[in-house]
Amino acid sequence: MTTLHFKILVSTFVFSIILMACNSSEKVLITNLKASITRSENQTLTISKVKKPWYAWRGLVANKMEESIPEYQAIDGLNRKFYSFTANHNYFGGIYIWKEKTDAEKWFNPTWFERTEKKYGKKGEVFYYTIEKVTEYATPNQQKGRFWAVISYENNIESVVNGLLTTLHLKDAQNKPCVLSVWQNEDSAKNHFKDAKQIYEEFDIPLMIAHSK
Repeated sequence: MTTLHFKILVSTFVFSIILMACNSSEKVLITNLKASITRSENQTLTISKVKKPWYAWRGLVANKMEESIPEYQAIDGLNRKFYSFTANHNYFGGIYIWKEKTDAEKWFNPTWFERTEKKYGKKGEVFYYTIEKVTEYATPNQQKGRFWAVISYENNIESVVNGLLTTLHLKDAQNKPCVLSVWQNEDSAKNHFKDAKQIYEEFDIPLMIAHSK
């Protein structure tokens, strides 16, 4: 490695740290609903995970995600998407809400898996869930921020909690009940789950979009 290449790598790393610090301070304003809204659903939720290149910092990937919004808003059968990173930022992808399972399977077809393997060196993963019930507690005033999502096998979110936006009651591929909760920020989620005894998974959500009507 030449001295110039080393300097470029160091500069890129420092710049990424600065961007991460800026991102961590993003403010997301929300509007609390006067009363929570619950509706029964019979839709499909998928979570995709694609290996993130080591050099691609959060801000860079989030910008690419933002550029792809028109593409995803035009997908038939996709009601909503939460762009996501795993909490350790080793993987990026999305949490998708589909009208039908067949809509999801049409998008996550063999070509999708081949493309992710060719581009990132490892096939992407997709996990399927059945949505049984959705409860809305608050709405964000913007689609871009630093939201947070948690999948928990403890069903202990039944009332309004500070920073809670939405809960989706699900069943996983083994038909086991679980809950996906979406939060205003990481701190709100961490505070709620600090005493949780069950294993759960967390996601950093930089963007959330709905299908273009």
